[in-house]
Amino acid sequence: MDKVLNLLTKNERQLLVVFFALVVVALGLLGVRRWGLPFLQRPGASSVATSTIPTTTEQITAAFNRNDFAGAIAGADGQLARDPNDVNALLLKAGTLAQEGSLTFREKEFGAQAIAVAQQALGIDASSSEAWRIIGYANEIMQNYREAHKDYAQALALDPHNVTAMFDDAHSYDLEGNLTAAEAGYRKALQLTPDFDQAQMGLGRVLMAKGDKKGALAAFAHAAAVSKNARLRAEATYSAGIVYQSQDDTATAEKYMNAATALDPSYPLGWAGLGTVLFAKAMSTTSPLSNADSLAAVQASLADLDKAIKLNPNQTIAHIQFATEFALIGQGDQAIQILEKTKAVVPNDITLSAADKAATLKRIDAIETHVKAVQAGYTK
Repeated sequence: MDKVLNLLTKNERQLLVVFFALVVVALGLLGVRRWGLPFLQRPGASSVATSTIPTTTEQITAAFNRNDFAGAIAGADGQLARDPNDVNALLLKAGTLAQEGSLTFREKEFGAQAIAVAQQALGIDASSSEAWRIIGYANEIMQNYREAHKDYAQALALDPHNVTAMFDDAHSYDLEGNLTAAEAGYRKALQLTPDFDQAQMGLGRVLMAKGDKKGALAAFAHAAAVSKNARLRAEATYSAGIVYQSQDDTATAEKYMNAATALDPSYPLGWAGLGTVLFAKAMSTTSPLSNADSLAAVQASLADLDKAIKLNPNQTIAHIQFATEFALIGQGDQAIQILEKTKAVVPNDITLSAADKAATLKRIDAIETHVKAVQAGYTK
């Protein structure tokens, strides 16, 4: 690889930077449409650290927000052992199951369990707005969007001020590619609760898609500042890094990506983002590194992308970036093979909306065309 870097002229590096731009633009718009939602954390909720099985609702909520799902479920089960008809404990358990399904990419398994527990709660209290909201989210993570919208509507009929249900409904529209409906829902939730971290994230993503980078940064910063949830803070930090990278501020983007992986080491997009930024750093033509430093940056990038794929084998962005880097080191045929395999990954990538999946497949074709063009140029 170091020999290839030695041979690259500034023009050839620039050509690869253009190639890389196809990926980084996609990174800014894809992959952050679906992220873990802190069911138990209401705006303004406090976190309480505990080293034992949580016994109080506040301790269970704190365990949830640390992504300690086993602890949160154990705490809820403890409450249910004392009172099997404890609706709040049933909702805590159902919300945790759905969240675990979302973050571990086992949506159908845990989604079905979450719905069953939430239905138990409805059997005891038919007026529970939260039970319907959790059922809606379980359907959302399983990509049953039509059912999810119906469930959220039922939740809001029972409690018109359930801002989390407003957000969840907007988020489902977001996943479906209906940004107009999504933005309206996010703004409605923020009118009631301006510090609602999830809605700030959703609004920031929509603003980024509309090209309002300043507004997007403000929303992501707001979310990171007020959230008690480790995953959401990591996502907000990652998203801010994407904005800076889209402005060619690689140094700031790298700081944000490093911070995101520190906030939540289990967040796949954080590692994918860091790997992508390190690649941009290696290929920079405005502040070029030495060949040795470029090689080190590319190697670190590959390691980070590997972490992302191990955390989520269906992380499309990481696969595309791998292909980009193989193209960089002159292995165009292998890059094309990776891209072809990635086409089979896209349909299973639950971080992408239906519209994103279609756009990503087209983008992969465009990148393949670019790689082949570069190969043809080198072989002439």
